[in-house]
This record gives sequence, structure tokens and C-alpha cells, in this order.
Amino acid sequence: MDHNSDIAYTQAMADIDVAGIDGVIKTAEDMEAIAESDRNADQAGDLQDAIEHIQGKMAETLFVQTLSTTQTNRIAALNL
Repeated sequence: MDHNSDIAYTQAMADIDVAGIDGVIKTAEDMEAIAESDRNADQAGDLQDAIEHIQGKMAETLFVQTLSTTQTNRIAALNL
């Protein structure tokens, strides 16, 4: 059990989270592609939300172990 939770993080949970992470990664990639000075408040908020979501999931060892190589590389490229 990682991430300070009273509920054990299971493989089923990791599978669901990994299946849904691509959209979050894409949001972060899209918002990072916009120069910081050109981002509006909504875009900045979307980026922050995406980063926080990814960082929270990355705190779960089982989530990290379940990621594909492509997903792992895309997350690494975000330099979180």
C-alpha cells in the first residue's frame, strides 16, 4: 500500500488508472506545448491538474509497474 491510503491499491485499480492516463498525459503535453506566457488561466489550470493527477498516480508503485513503455516515456518527457 503506497500513497498514504487506508485502502490497498490493487492490480485492478492500477489497470483502470493506466487505461485512463493517456488522456491526462495528452492534456499535459498539449498545455506544455503552449508557451507559459501564452497560456490562459484555464490552460494553466488544466496543466496543473494534469500534473497533479499524474504525480499522484506515480506515487503508486503498482501503477508505475503497470504502465506501458510508451506511457512511461511520455510521462518522463514531461519532466514532472
